[in-house]
Amino acid sequence: MVLTAAMSRIVLPPTCVKTHSTRQPVMGCASRRTFGKSELQRGTAGLSGKGTQRMRARTHKLHVVMVDRDPTAERVKDSKVEVKLGQYKNGALQIYVEPAVVDEAAVDAELKKKLAATYKLNRVNFTGSGAKMGHTVKINMEGKFADGPKAGQTVPGTSANMFELELSEGKTGIWKDFVSEIVSKGMGQEEQKSFVVTFPSDYAKEQLRDVNVRFTVTVREISQREELAKDLRPVEEQRAEIWATHEAAAKRAQEDAMDLAIRSVMEGTCEADTKKIADSVSWAKFGPKSMAEFTWNLIVEEISIVEKISFNEVAAFLRANATLLDTPGGDSAEGDMEDEIEFS
Repeated sequence: MVLTAAMSRIVLPPTCVKTHSTRQPVMGCASRRTFGKSELQRGTAGLSGKGTQRMRARTHKLHVVMVDRDPTAERVKDSKVEVKLGQYKNGALQIYVEPAVVDEAAVDAELKKKLAATYKLNRVNFTGSGAKMGHTVKINMEGKFADGPKAGQTVPGTSANMFELELSEGKTGIWKDFVSEIVSKGMGQEEQKSFVVTFPSDYAKEQLRDVNVRFTVTVREISQREELAKDLRPVEEQRAEIWATHEAAAKRAQEDAMDLAIRSVMEGTCEADTKKIADSVSWAKFGPKSMAEFTWNLIVEEISIVEKISFNEVAAFLRANATLLDTPGGDSAEGDMEDEIEFS
């Protein structure tokens, strides 16, 4: 059983859903069992003196409509869900996550690759014609001795994954045979083929001269090569652009880590009595993961009501109110000050 996020709406696959939520409904057919949530009854919420947040409770009334295959036969059940919020402001929400750090080596490696690049590969989708001259393929390959006392044994140095090979005239050595075999059969993506190649008598590695090797080749990708115009901007400017991309990615990763840490803390300080819902739908089984997601979304929904913000704004709101600790399990400067205050 799967529980969705929005407005505590519950979806039982493979059902069609029609909710009674004040949010955007998910429309469906009335020929299968469905149920959704009605408008939330908004209770009162208050703050105690000096801005200290009290645990507040609100009752969410869930209006459950079950529609059988006979659309005229509806059974309505009511179930109340009580949500209690723990403290999450005024320094109560303290978490630790790794700082957002840009990897200098990764930036330099990407810059070096960009400066050296003269073309890019555009993936090509086929309807059956397969690879042909002018395409570039990426192949997995493995070579084994085709005859002699070592027949069937892998030839050292002849295995590779995602090896890039341009299918063009003028190839020499064993690659001329590779191009011929791939193009002659018009090998498609994920197609595999086996063929024997004889290494030339003047091959660089003496132990492979005039040796027959059976290669098994799988075409992984087929692409069309596109020449790139040279970027004439100063190298420093190009590096700054790459840096900005990496910095944005690092910040997104940090925000994701904050969201997980905040949820972990909030799940320990907030309560949502979802057992009544599970008990009221006796024919359904709620898995632990589904129920955990459902409970968390009830908590988020409650915060959105209390703070008068949208459901999707809650994550950013909690991040803004969280205190980042300097070390795992450590205290921030603000946390140390709060520890010295005695409440009567």
